[in-house]
Amino acid sequence: MNKIFPPLLLLMCLLLMVLLRWAWPIGIVFPTPFNLQGAVPLLLGLFVSVSAERQFARVGTNVNPFGEPGKLVTDGWFRYSRNPMYLGLTLVAVGVAILLEALLPMMGVAVFVVMAERRYIPYEEKRLLAKFGPAYEEYQSRVPRWI
Repeated sequence: MNKIFPPLLLLMCLLLMVLLRWAWPIGIVFPTPFNLQGAVPLLLGLFVSVSAERQFARVGTNVNPFGEPGKLVTDGWFRYSRNPMYLGLTLVAVGVAILLEALLPMMGVAVFVVMAERRYIPYEEKRLLAKFGPAYEEYQSRVPRWI
């Protein structure tokens, strides 16, 4: 498992998106002023991620995906998604892609989602299952991974 923290991965993906937009300014699908609608998912994503992180802090559990899970959080945003922080970061990436006007930057969104779905989330789920057992299985059965 790589030790790149998800916000750092997001930053790397955002840089990739800007680079793609700059290097190949083709495929404009959200021309100005329509691209400004990207502010909506960007701000919503920031709100969801930050508030879910604060929820972890309030209950005293570890936000570090490579650290030991402290408590199983199942309320707040976690009633609707088992991974609201990843969902929020994905919304940030989608918002930035829309702001960049073109379709090609969506590749950065895809990279982030694939990394979250294939690397981070399975690793975290395995650790949560080992620590919380049946309680986590029950939570998995009633709350979707993303939304």
